Amino acid sequence: MLPAFRSLDRVTESGEPLPGVLDTLTQADVRFRRGELAQIAGPPGGGKSTLALQLAVQMKVPQLYVLCDMGPHMSSIKVGSILTGRPNKEVGGWPKEQLRDLIARDASHLWLAHETGPTLSDLDELVQAVVEVHGCPPAAVWLDNLKDLSGGQGERHQRDQEAANILKQMAGRYETAVIALAHTMVPRKAGYPQGMAELKGQVSEDAALILTVAGDPTANLFRFAAVKNRHGRPSPDASEYHELLFDAPSGLLKDKPLYTPSPHIWGRSSYEQDD
Repeated sequence: MLPAFRSLDRVTESGEPLPGVLDTLTQADVRFRRGELAQIAGPPGGGKSTLALQLAVQMKVPQLYVLCDMGPHMSSIKVGSILTGRPNKEVGGWPKEQLRDLIARDASHLWLAHETGPTLSDLDELVQAVVEVHGCPPAAVWLDNLKDLSGGQGERHQRDQEAANILKQMAGRYETAVIALAHTMVPRKAGYPQGMAELKGQVSEDAALILTVAGDPTANLFRFAAVKNRHGRPSPDASEYHELLFDAPSGLLKDKPLYTPSPHIWGRSSYEQDD
């Protein structure tokens, strides 16, 4: 126990935000913080992994990314595309040595773990392995995704809730941001993020941040809404959503030009452009 005025004297990483990558996320008050659990939720194919892996690569701080349904070859190609902006197809045709050297040079901060049906104990061991190699816990642990965790009892949603509670405890114990990806049912409105009412039993109330996402391939857009946000303005019904551009060949998400008019995203309207 400490006097209130001495609380800031304690050396701790908890509450510190991870580096911002996309301006649209930052301006929407979407920041992942150490010591907290966050969830990125959306239907299969909605772009959860696209967003998560890009953030993990571009944040440039030590991170552990646990992939449960993507092999080493494909994940390496995606990392290569994120680093270079080149299409997946092109990067996939590079000599293995070229891709390996690129990742070793520009993504040395990132540990990828390919685990089929990991348990919570397995995750803890992976974090401990990073501690042994790096000397401290990773700034973030990404779990892609929650449904692939093994263990626990009861219905799927009950096991997910119990797992989320333990992941929250892990975040606090290691003072790391834990971000778990969560599959949801297909939304009523395709291409738009879901509100909390649609996510009942599919996400955890323990999370400090719940981001719902949805890709719209016909418009080359990626939409997201912070339906729960302890450190910013939430939109529980997802009516206040934001948009990013999606480049399909590379799989990269990009900020829209600031002058693009839209009532749903931050930025200047077209009539506010500089002459």
